[in-house]
Amino acid sequence: MRIEVIHDIESSQFYLEYEGKRALMDYRKISDKVLEYYHTYVPRALRIQGLASRVVYAALEYARENEFKIIPTCSFVKHYIEKDKRFQDLVQGSE
Repeated sequence: MRIEVIHDIESSQFYLEYEGKRALMDYRKISDKVLEYYHTYVPRALRIQGLASRVVYAALEYARENEFKIIPTCSFVKHYIEKDKRFQDLVQGSE
């Protein structure tokens, strides 16, 4: 299944559309090089399909490519980073 994750900079959100519904992750810019990833949402009807993971993965890749550190205050993002060790270096204070 090829689903594109969109980065909506104006809304500070990464999202994808699937079956007419939106799965998303909200963030806020804390400073020039720090983003807080604070909210992930997937409609109940679409859960357990890996959509939240796709959105969070894209957001973490964006942070890496643009040399941002992140503050993962969303429990889903924290859990994702704990499971996928490749992204632990992005967490602010992990130097």
